Amino acid sequence: MLIADETTTAEALYVGMTRGRHDNTALVVCEQLDDEHRATPPTAADVLTAALGRVSAEQAALDALRTTLGASESLAVLAPRLANLDAWIAHETPPDPSIELERLAARRERFEQRARPGVLTRSRRDDRRLVQGLDERQGELEALADRRVAWLEQHAEALGYRDQLAAQVADRRAALATDAVATQPDHLVQLIGPVPDDGAGRERWSQLAGRVEAYREHWGIEPEDIRRPPIDGTQYREWNAAVKTAGMIQRINEPHLDHGLERGLGIEL
Repeated sequence: MLIADETTTAEALYVGMTRGRHDNTALVVCEQLDDEHRATPPTAADVLTAALGRVSAEQAALDALRTTLGASESLAVLAPRLANLDAWIAHETPPDPSIELERLAARRERFEQRARPGVLTRSRRDDRRLVQGLDERQGELEALADRRVAWLEQHAEALGYRDQLAAQVADRRAALATDAVATQPDHLVQLIGPVPDDGAGRERWSQLAGRVEAYREHWGIEPEDIRRPPIDGTQYREWNAAVKTAGMIQRINEPHLDHGLERGLGIEL
């Protein structure tokens, strides 16, 4: 049951009117107990119609973020926002029960293949209790699946924006790699050498340089400080994957070393 008034948002109305197991009922407050007298109080339909057009603070904040980030291309802004949004989605999204439902269906099928109709022996009664337990668990999982679908539908815009933001991050990383190849700044040449002449080597150089430049822009690192490992755990992991890895690969590819070491270290390019 939902109690709706002039402060109810569209999100709250949606949740309240889609979660009933048997029916969905809304009690609409049409009159306010205050000193002001309204000649014509709103009808229940008026209150519910207004609620459909009233977005929550979450939606308003999402619109503000979209406006701000649309004007920004820096990974110093884009990357943390994407990480925060990913963390929020991972925490709030109901779990996906599809795999367990598939396993449950397979178990039920195997059971039915070996089950034998007949008199109610102890074994048969045990089988019936097992089936009852499977059916109850299936009902629980199906209800969880319904909640997940409803949540995804309710937050479709936020999920779509997450994909848009991820695309912006990917585009920015690609742009940094392209610019690095074109300009070959000194700090990259000192770290990973000059751009190779062959196509495969040029592509690999672009990938390594793009990682380093993405790390620098994300964390605001000056060129002369890129070899200095940070203290922060999250930043260190990115430094390790970008700067340290690039430097290791450059040393491995020096002529006096065996190139096979690169494969032995398991470094992903």
